[in-house]
Amino acid sequence: KKTVQSIVPLLYSDNTGIRMAAHEVLKKTGSLDIEKIIALLDDWNEDVRVYACEILAGIGDSRALPSIIRKMYEDEDNVRNAACIALGEFNDERAVSALLDALKDDEWVVFSAVYGLGKIGSPEAVAPLFELFKEGPEELSVAACEVLIEFDDKKVHDEMFEQMRQWDRGKRGTYLKVILERGNEDT
Repeated sequence: KKTVQSIVPLLYSDNTGIRMAAHEVLKKTGSLDIEKIIALLDDWNEDVRVYACEILAGIGDSRALPSIIRKMYEDEDNVRNAACIALGEFNDERAVSALLDALKDDEWVVFSAVYGLGKIGSPEAVAPLFELFKEGPEELSVAACEVLIEFDDKKVHDEMFEQMRQWDRGKRGTYLKVILERGNEDT
């Protein structure tokens, strides 16, 4: 615990290198005093609250989930965004539920929620992601496409291609390029 308590003040340093080093050390040692790291989610400093989300995601202790989820609903957009990214590291239905709620947030937060849902890979996310793919703004629709194509579900893929057939050639080409590029990353 003393290690964690001696490193935490470095998160407030004016020196970016020191802050980032403290961040990395806390990802590796923060589990020694998880309560101290969770408490950082309520710090006065927004950057520290963002770091806390990132550190807790790196630690992966499910005791942090309720606090990270709370940040998604009651904080600045930077912190909500960091909370979405963090939740994507937890294969837990509570994380899925919160990320599904985040699909109604600001576009930047929604973007992170989409990728968080993709990392978890919960079947519960398919229908809302498909709706975003069909009806969302282009950047979010493309993100949903990237995530949905990663689901190992032929039915989902067939529905995606059926939807794309209804789009004009230019839009369809954009999405096919995304799908092909995504496939090349996996080979």
